[in-house]
Amino acid sequence: MALVLNEKYIGQNNSYKLFITNRLLRIYPIYWIILILTICLFLIFLIFNKDGNNSILYNYIKHNSDFSFSSFLLLFFSNIFILFQDIIMFLGVNIEGNLIFASNFNTTNPMLWTFIFVPQAWSVSLEIMFYFIAPFLLRRKLILISILTLLTFVVRYMFYHSGYNQDPWTYRFFPFELGHFLLGAIAYHLYIRINNKNIDRKILVAFFSTIVLWTFISPKLDNGSNNIYLLMFSISLPFIFILTKKSQVDSYLGNLSYPMYISHVFIFYLVRIINMPYVKNSGIKLSILTIVFSILLNELISKKIELIRQRRLKLKV
Repeated sequence: MALVLNEKYIGQNNSYKLFITNRLLRIYPIYWIILILTICLFLIFLIFNKDGNNSILYNYIKHNSDFSFSSFLLLFFSNIFILFQDIIMFLGVNIEGNLIFASNFNTTNPMLWTFIFVPQAWSVSLEIMFYFIAPFLLRRKLILISILTLLTFVVRYMFYHSGYNQDPWTYRFFPFELGHFLLGAIAYHLYIRINNKNIDRKILVAFFSTIVLWTFISPKLDNGSNNIYLLMFSISLPFIFILTKKSQVDSYLGNLSYPMYISHVFIFYLVRIINMPYVKNSGIKLSILTIVFSILLNELISKKIELIRQRRLKLKV
């Protein structure tokens, strides 16, 4: 985002409205398609399956009387517009059905996140909130960004050792997650300092290979390795970008990342509900189905949306 803001949204394109609307254009059409498909899938399941235990729609029917109007309004808004899905992880409802703060959503009944049709979109809510403030942060000097990044991790560390060391505090609380976004901005400042230097391709490949290897190794190590991995990834990112920025394969895979992320739970629901043969409980085959479905989304929807986004940049709508 630092690269996009500082190198694309400049001059006549230096418009906050243009930046925000272009980002939302990239997010919402694909999300709404998955949302509609998910609702339709559960509606069909609810009609043909009297039990309905696996239907999110059944949750609404079962707990209809457990929600006040404000609670239902939040769920409705979050399902449609993604925003506040992360905040839902910090909320529950009381006996009257009103929203209450909950430091651990696993202790609430009913759990509000089970009423979200695209549950992984909570992270997209964090992303959208970052977009809203990105133009005011990512054009600042490196020293200011670095100080703010350090502060977010210090506060995160203090809260972690004060008992807030479980989900959702560990990776859903936006003030704590802001530091991860800002590490990307620091990586951009490193990139602009090395971009014009003649760096040996072997060095670039070494950075790339190290991160790929560490990505496989890190989950098998203790939790402390996550911080090391995060630091290594941030430092390596500019070198990896220089290595791959002209690669059409890399660009195409990048364009598939959002459709894959936002559709993979729908594919899981689909496979589980229709009990698809030879696919149930197979992560690899589920992944293949997600990739194929994401390619269709990219070809039929994302590419057309991208043409609109690029046209708006030229016209400065």
